[in-house]
Amino acid sequence: MPTNPECPACGEAIAPGAVRYECETCGALYHDPCWTGTCAHPAPIPVEDTRPTAPPSPRPEHPEGRLVRGGLPIRVKAGELSPQEMSLETGAGRVQVPWHQVQLICLGVIQDLVGDQAAQRSGMRNMIRKLFFGEGDSNRGEKAQFRETVLLDVYVHEQAVPYRFDAGTVNYKSLLGLAGYVSSQNFLRLAARIVNFANEARLDPSIVGLLTNHRERIRRFATVYDFEMESAQNRDRISDMAPRSRVELNPAWLENSDAEAALEETP
Repeated sequence: MPTNPECPACGEAIAPGAVRYECETCGALYHDPCWTGTCAHPAPIPVEDTRPTAPPSPRPEHPEGRLVRGGLPIRVKAGELSPQEMSLETGAGRVQVPWHQVQLICLGVIQDLVGDQAAQRSGMRNMIRKLFFGEGDSNRGEKAQFRETVLLDVYVHEQAVPYRFDAGTVNYKSLLGLAGYVSSQNFLRLAARIVNFANEARLDPSIVGLLTNHRERIRRFATVYDFEMESAQNRDRISDMAPRSRVELNPAWLENSDAEAALEETP
């Protein structure tokens, strides 16, 4: 025989036929006078979701398997370097970057083919010579010419894209205080000063090669995209990069004087 429902408010059974009130949330029945507008039942305890969470999505990849860059670098136009920070004038405005925030410094040389259409025509002529005159005349084509762009990328903590110093466009006088006539020497001094102040940074093999006079270790890239992909990979494995403390700098590169005589021009 079914029992009469118990009113949660007073604890007494609700007689059959008595006026009652049903809670719209949980369905509990109350004596009509006992209903105050608030259900006496405690709120249900949420059940913890123990389902396994999905692993984080991997970084998107280029169709050829290379990592995709996160955005365009912030180009540096001018600025000042002090023992406390870099004050940089960029296309996005003025920024101050304390040296302890500098995480990774990368160097790359981009080799752009100059007159590639002429080189392609030369290659076609070589093919025709090879077909009609044999193997010997196929090497008379013109030697390809390249234009080099030297880039220094400075990554800081919690920022996806680096600050970029282009050796051909940056204002050396504002950053160095005194700039010489040879761009490659100014660039060497600029790179050395940034590395000197960034005591907690890591350095990629190319910037180490520049500063230790092992120019053969400087990487050259066919495109800016390739340089940015390698830099992103170096940032992912930053513990493998050289600590700043392991690189000894030429004191002449750090002086605010005309030290060009002590500098070797980059080949």
